[in-house]
Amino acid sequence: MKKATLLQWKYFVCSVEKGSMLAAASILETDVTQVGKEIRALEHVLGEPLLERSPSGVRPTWLGERKYVEAKALLSDFDELLSQQDGEGPASPAIRIAIPTTLSGLVLRRLAEFEKGSTTSQLRVELETYTRISDIELESFDLIFCI
Repeated sequence: MKKATLLQWKYFVCSVEKGSMLAAASILETDVTQVGKEIRALEHVLGEPLLERSPSGVRPTWLGERKYVEAKALLSDFDELLSQQDGEGPASPAIRIAIPTTLSGLVLRRLAEFEKGSTTSQLRVELETYTRISDIELESFDLIFCI
């Protein structure tokens, strides 16, 4: 089973914000075909359309509106986590965590707060979201959140 990727969510969020896949492709320095392909793959993973497409652009469906809010928070928190690790030098030990997409905003915010307060931490945290537990390889994670 395919999984949603951060890149797919990024393309989706940018397309919603710009109202156009063409404008998103320009901002993201890729081609519109790639943006459309990734968003269709994301919609396939979720099993429902996220965008209503028309010659004048795109707009989110009812599900797209809900997922836009969640994805925006997820990407913002993820960017914050990455920016805190810039310039750290050699790779530090990592803990791999799997979380349901519906909990990602909550977990990422708390993790970002922890990372801000811990200036001496050498631990790297890798997060992966999933829609169904069967979508992930259980053995490859140190911690798995379940609903």
